[in-house]
Amino acid sequence: MKQTNTESTAPFDQAAVGVLADSGSYRWTILAVAFTILLMAAGIGMHTLPVFLLPLENYFHTSRTLLSTFSGMLFLVTGVASPLMGYLIHRYSTRQVMMAGALLTGLGFFLISLSAQVWQLFVFGLPLAFSIVAISHLPNQTLVMQWFTRQRGRAVGILLMAPAIGGMIFAPLAHYLLEFLSWQQVYAFFALFIVGIVFPVAYFFVRDNPQSQSPPNSQAAANDSGLSSMREVIGSRSLWLIFIAQLCIFTALGVTNTQIVAIVVASGYGQILGEQTAEFVGSQTIAAYLVMSVLGGLLSGFYSEKLKIKMILTVNLTGMLMGCLFLYKLQNIYTLAAFAVCYGLGMGGGMVVLSLFIIETFGITLFSRVMGVMTVAITLGMGIGPVIGGLIYDGTGSYQWAFAMMGILFLCAMVAVGNVKSVKK
Repeated sequence: MKQTNTESTAPFDQAAVGVLADSGSYRWTILAVAFTILLMAAGIGMHTLPVFLLPLENYFHTSRTLLSTFSGMLFLVTGVASPLMGYLIHRYSTRQVMMAGALLTGLGFFLISLSAQVWQLFVFGLPLAFSIVAISHLPNQTLVMQWFTRQRGRAVGILLMAPAIGGMIFAPLAHYLLEFLSWQQVYAFFALFIVGIVFPVAYFFVRDNPQSQSPPNSQAAANDSGLSSMREVIGSRSLWLIFIAQLCIFTALGVTNTQIVAIVVASGYGQILGEQTAEFVGSQTIAAYLVMSVLGGLLSGFYSEKLKIKMILTVNLTGMLMGCLFLYKLQNIYTLAAFAVCYGLGMGGGMVVLSLFIIETFGITLFSRVMGVMTVAITLGMGIGPVIGGLIYDGTGSYQWAFAMMGILFLCAMVAVGNVKSVKK
């Protein structure tokens, strides 16, 4: 059999990194690095969007549906880019992809800050949507999954705290900066922030796990999963059940996560508070449910090593469903707090367990490739969710029907998850 030479493609000295891997010390450095990069990418790239929604609407004097379409476009493009990014990570290295991603993401934010007309948001947002994939969930989760075999659930739980903590930091920060600066200046500031931190962190600290340098068709790969090629994976019923579940989940999340500030303003409670105060409370609500998502991620990561992952995922979906019910009757601070607790715990736990569910079903060898396919479902859902929410609001003047739709989607996800069967040997 022809031997594959992997030494020429390894970005770092295999022996030196191998010592670090064997000692177990460097995997915690990898986790810290991945955490930092994901915190920046998701915190700025995802969780500040709801804060910018109303300032952009006032500046461009356009409909909420159109701006929600812009937000949706960003997620859709990231979905299209994810399989390609998975190939680039395999072809080159996580380090190189992250470095290029940091530079291009900074460029994308800067270009958006130059927008003078609403159509320019869509044009300038394209490089941002493509490049942010290179520094967000796919490369960071792949990196951590490769470096951790034992305590993987806890490691993923810690890693996926990063988007929540990033949102807790950057959503209120964006709201605060917008009181003193224009939205263009805030986006330019975030561009410098991304380049100044993510690029040097990736350059100096990211290392690929030596085990990941093995040929894709090696014996190690063969022992990991019952499926040996992506063609077999695509033909697997379990793949499409998980795909449907993720599409349903993230379509529902797409409504809330991008429009929570506007939802609070439009609610009965928002009418009592007044628009300005309601906007502030809405931005704080983001921080509140993200705090709970941190706890949910840690708990789910810990218990995934002790209980059935499918059961934990069902509990998390139930929590998100209950959050929708509280939003439907949002009349006071207590209802809003109940939403933040249920929704946050379910969302944080669900993000962790979905990744572990993929490994349990398909194995670690195929994780990055399967995750690339699943990211299409995630970003498709996050893309169409905001648009549907905006259309419902513009058409009816409220979000009530949107909450009903979200509840149905979470129920459909539970059914799909319940029918998934492992394909591992």
